[in-house]
Amino acid sequence: MVTIVVGALFDIFHVAVYWKLLLFFPASLSATGFIQAWMHFCAGFGMKGAFNFSSEINKTDTVSQAEFRAKDHRKAVTIFVYSIITGVVVTGVVCLWK
Repeated sequence: MVTIVVGALFDIFHVAVYWKLLLFFPASLSATGFIQAWMHFCAGFGMKGAFNFSSEINKTDTVSQAEFRAKDHRKAVTIFVYSIITGVVVTGVVCLWK
């Protein structure tokens, strides 16, 4: 919502293009959340090589198998890359609008 509202305000008030580049950050961050939800995967845990499936909220365990840890890391990096691409595309559309 922040990206949409700020992008609309930038368009209404004819803000310079270099200010519109700041939309990259909220667009990328929100894309990270949506992509994680879509993939049913926490990129933060994947980067740390940890998981949490117990009923205890703050208990994390490290993944012992190196291959699983590597797969989790790759999936987390994929999420971040998709988020960056989404941020670039959204920012490009806003900057090139009109």
